[in-house]
Amino acid sequence: MQESEPAETRAHIVRPVEIEDAQQVIDLQNLVFGAKRTILNWNWKALENPYAQKVASVIESDAKIVAYYGVVGINLNLSGRPILCGQSTDTVVHPELRNQRLFKQSMELACELMIKAGIKFAFGFPNDQALPVNIHHANALPIAFAKYYFKKLSLASQLKARLKLSWLAYALDLPFVLLVRLACAAKEFTLRQRLSGSAVLSRSDQVDPNYDALWNVLKTQEIISLWKDAAYLKWRYDQHPTRKAQYFHCYHDGKLVGMANVLKRRNMLVVCELAVLNKSVIIGQLLLNDICRYCREQGLDGVSFYGHDRGFFGQVFSSFKYDPCRDLTLVGRMFVTDDRLCQLLHNAGNWSLTSGDTDEFY
Repeated sequence: MQESEPAETRAHIVRPVEIEDAQQVIDLQNLVFGAKRTILNWNWKALENPYAQKVASVIESDAKIVAYYGVVGINLNLSGRPILCGQSTDTVVHPELRNQRLFKQSMELACELMIKAGIKFAFGFPNDQALPVNIHHANALPIAFAKYYFKKLSLASQLKARLKLSWLAYALDLPFVLLVRLACAAKEFTLRQRLSGSAVLSRSDQVDPNYDALWNVLKTQEIISLWKDAAYLKWRYDQHPTRKAQYFHCYHDGKLVGMANVLKRRNMLVVCELAVLNKSVIIGQLLLNDICRYCREQGLDGVSFYGHDRGFFGQVFSSFKYDPCRDLTLVGRMFVTDDRLCQLLHNAGNWSLTSGDTDEFY
């Protein structure tokens, strides 16, 4: 069902974003999203992006920005070959001007700007309100669903909300926390017994210097994923102006065979990336177990993850619960005529997706 035109509309100017628009865009996002973004966030996404800069549209009314459609340039990995793509993010319309087709207009110009920038494929994870517009007006097709996995490692927050007494909540939570710690220790012992050779786990606030050697193998083991070399991880996480990731590395007989990283969201840890050589479930679970241990060390409630692939993530997160009501829909649109590429990109089984691929932490 299409939106109906209002009887009277203001004169709107649809145009590419300019650097001078940054503060107005930020103010609009903070108003609508309830966020506290700064000029540093906008610079990081729009100007310091290593793949494509300032690919976005705005709608201006009475010299004020009332709508914005942002695109983050990104490389997709196609069986070891990078292709330039664009991910929609931070799309916003002023609450007083909704149902005037501003979202559709800003999206149409953003698509034109992506084509001009050499972007071959656009993708995103639209919310329930934006999904119909993406499908019916932007010619985007639903491709895959990123599943939501989560595991509670503390009951303190839930107990605190019900009992209204912090000391009692933490006292009642103590037996559960002790069981979690014992379970982590037993899990690690079992996994190490199943693993031939020695495994060393480490933590760091930045990606391992030897990570690219691992990525050079991983990129050929995926059909479609984001291009996650060290340069991408440094920009995406290490150089983020407000959030810093915690990295977890696994070495097997002295060789880096696994990497994961996490970000804090509210009182949970979100696993953003999980990259494991030859998709070893044992290595993946060793990393995940260390993340759970770190979560409890930080006094947080639990761990969550968005993931989609051909089965590896499901095995690694087999001890987690799955909430189908929180799945994210991946949609995409081709900007070039290439039947083979189109078939590959629109086949859900070809994709590998993680939480870090969504726009959750942009």
